[in-house]
Amino acid sequence: MQRGTTAERFQQIELERIDLEDKSLAVAFPQELDEGLLASVRESGVFLPAILQQGEHGLFRLVAGHRRIPAAKMAGMGSVPARIVGRGMTDKALFLLNVTENTVTRGLNDIERAVILHRLIEDSGMEDKEIMNVMPLLGLASSQRVLNQYLALVGLIPELQRYVVDRSIPIRVGSRMAAWPEEDQRTLQDLLEKVQITGNTLNEILDLLEELSLREGTAVSTLFLRAEVREVLAESGWTPTQKREKLKQRLRTMRYPLLSTRTEKISELLRRGGAHPGLFLDPPAYLEGNALRVSFSFESMKELQQKAEGLLALASREEIEEVLRLIQARKDG
Repeated sequence: MQRGTTAERFQQIELERIDLEDKSLAVAFPQELDEGLLASVRESGVFLPAILQQGEHGLFRLVAGHRRIPAAKMAGMGSVPARIVGRGMTDKALFLLNVTENTVTRGLNDIERAVILHRLIEDSGMEDKEIMNVMPLLGLASSQRVLNQYLALVGLIPELQRYVVDRSIPIRVGSRMAAWPEEDQRTLQDLLEKVQITGNTLNEILDLLEELSLREGTAVSTLFLRAEVREVLAESGWTPTQKREKLKQRLRTMRYPLLSTRTEKISELLRRGGAHPGLFLDPPAYLEGNALRVSFSFESMKELQQKAEGLLALASREEIEEVLRLIQARKDG
């Protein structure tokens, strides 16, 4: 650790002597106070000392403790324990000191990791080799691909950064959203407020939106003006799960119109010619396959014979032959 001209020491520091407006070394996201932390400080005080550096005009610069020290002030405390570091420490050394303290005392979220990496490169001028040595400290693999994904998160609007943290959105999905223009990100954020989407479903919807945007040569935000999408978002009688599935279905229909038409025709043919008591015929999902799937159950040999006779009956129906032809037809792009 780099030391300044003044030896490090621990002491009790009055809160009025700490500059709480200086957040230049803060890494916490979000920065607003957590109610749980505030309740803990009110009940038990501050056990982990803040890290401070003597600043200008008699005030101390806050190096580490950007949430617990404001919580102490809100809790009505007059002073807090603090570790005072020397004046000679550079901003880069101070920032790394705060990063180290945070990684030791709590887990970092993905946005915090992204901001740390971005600031070390942009503000501190860290070279690739040095940044790769820091990444394991943040719980990350030292690879250029991982670094690029995390740096991309800095490009997310604050609302989507918060969504990534609150919903534990995978880094590969968050970095995809970050590549969108701000207007498209804000449209997506409005969607996510109405329909909570996470994980693989969010990734599938991003796929469909990007493919539609590319095919039609229009912004993603424009796609949300389409009636098919507006109807889903405006529907108040559906559960969140139903809304997610309906939205995905509508986007898939918009993306693959011929495939959707073929799927509807297959459903109609199966309703007309594929019905038989206890036998269930299912086409492959999204017609990604060449075969119908049949399922049934039986509790006796007699019931098995009845199901076998039912299968023979289905084999003679023209509707089933037409369904197979449609399933095996060339898929549209």
